[in-house]
Parts: sequence; structure tokens; C-alpha cells
Amino acid sequence: MRRRNAWHRLEVDLLISEQSRAARLGAVEQFPHDQREAKRLSRRHGRHGVGELPWALAQLRSQLVVAFLENDADETIRIAGYVAHFAADAVDPFRCSVNADGHKTGNLRLRNGVNARVLGRSVRERFGEALILRHAMAYEAAIKVDRSDFEPTRDVVAAVFEAIQEGLSLHDRIAHIDRALTDELSIKTAKDLEDRQAEYFSRMHEQCEAMAIDRLQAGAILAANLIGGAWVEAGGSPAQGASVDRSPRRDIETISTTTLLGSSNSDVFHHHNCPFVKRINEKNLVQFRSLRDATQAGRRACKRCQPK
Repeated sequence: MRRRNAWHRLEVDLLISEQSRAARLGAVEQFPHDQREAKRLSRRHGRHGVGELPWALAQLRSQLVVAFLENDADETIRIAGYVAHFAADAVDPFRCSVNADGHKTGNLRLRNGVNARVLGRSVRERFGEALILRHAMAYEAAIKVDRSDFEPTRDVVAAVFEAIQEGLSLHDRIAHIDRALTDELSIKTAKDLEDRQAEYFSRMHEQCEAMAIDRLQAGAILAANLIGGAWVEAGGSPAQGASVDRSPRRDIETISTTTLLGSSNSDVFHHHNCPFVKRINEKNLVQFRSLRDATQAGRRACKRCQPK
């Protein structure tokens, strides 16, 4: 438990050459998935520690399997709660970056004296806490989860790294929106943010609603698959569980089965029946007629469905 702060994060873009989306995602591709190699990389770059999030989740998932096997309801609930919490950290666009508080991109940081009614000491808190709290009911209602999203996770570390990469693909866009708004509204202090929070968060909502919903949905699915994976490994049936909404997505059901799909908020493209497609908001859906069209548009193939 002494290392628990490191469980919430991972500086997966440690090798970034400049603060841009392309450079950030390139740095992610170079980051080792082996914990020992990650620690060695951290030491070589003079860092005390880059974080332990993927490996902490793997450890928790293993503990959850034991709790299921022992039929220990209290322990199962406790560990599942931890898994859900850290899954939310994994999909956060800022938790797993060297630029977690926006200091490298010039975003407003409020160190001290923030009024308790004002959430938002950093861009991470303004997006990932304050904005979502203000619109929690509407965002929750917009989340679409289907039975096909349930794919019990066995390789926890790989799944967490994939979730982290998806979240980081939104990092620079959100940071840019936040910086533009604080500059335009002349927000420089905690008092400024308190006085102008209604306008700031209203405009933040207009520009970041789809990304906030996407991240909430991604966190819910990752947590469900980690917990479900532990249940299946413990001998449970993946068919068991509560009923889910099976109504077809109108935007998906009319699309040709040969069409490749993506989101305007991501650089990944998918096969039409990929579970990730159901998480794409209708207004953000992008279609590609062929693999060549998708790659020429700067997209990369989804690692899960591997479209061809």
C-alpha cells in the first residue's frame, strides 16, 4: 500500500520528443510493457518512477479470481471496486502522461487556495472531474453498452496499455481546448475560475461532451471485462449476468459489412462488427471505403478486430 500512488498512473509517453498528438502516440509505441524494463527506462531518464497502473490492475485481477474461487462476497466487492477505480484511471487522457497536469502544454495550474466549491486545479481535474460531475446524469444516459462489448480480459497488461493509448489520443485536443478557453476568458487565478466557472464549463461541455462520454464508456467496459475475466477464470460462465440492451444502432445497421469505421476523436479504424464501434458516438462516426482509404487518412488498424 505504500506504493499506491504509483498505481494510479503511468508516464507512458516518457520518450515524447515534443508536445503533440503524433509525438505522444509515437512515444507510447516505444514504451515497454514489461515492468522491469519500464523501471529501467525510468531510471535512465532520471525519473523516480513512471507508475505501476497496468501491473497493479493485473495483480488486483489475480486477487479477484481468488475471491471468486473462495466465494468471499465482501472481498470480491472490495477488490472489484479497486479494479473499477483503476480502470477509470487507465482511460483518463491525462493520468498516464508526463503532462498529467498540463504544465508542458501551458495549461492553467492552480496550486493553492482553490475554493472548495471550485474543482479544477489542473486540466485533468477540469475535464475528468469537474466537467463530468456537472453533467453526470446526461453523460451516463448517453453511454451505450451492449453484450458484444463483453470480452473477458485475460491479458490484463495488454488490455490496459490499449486503453491508455486510446485515452492519450485525446490528450492534446483537450489540453488545447482548455488552454484556449482559459486564455479567452482571462482565467489566471482560482478566483477567476470561480467567477467564470459557469461560462468555462458550459463551453467546455460544448466542445468536450463526446470525448467525456467516450471516456466514461471506455472505463465502464474495461472494468467490466477485467472483472468478467476474473469471473470466467474462476469458473463462472460468461453467459451469466444481467440482461443488456440489444437494440441495433441505427447508424451501424445500415452500413455495408465491408465498410471500415472510425471515430473523429481517434486515429484507429475498425471492422464494422468490432465491439469498439458500438462505443463511437453517432455524430463522430467516420466511414472508409477501403483499407487504403483508411491508411491514407492517417489511421491505424484496431488491434482487436484487425480489419483487412
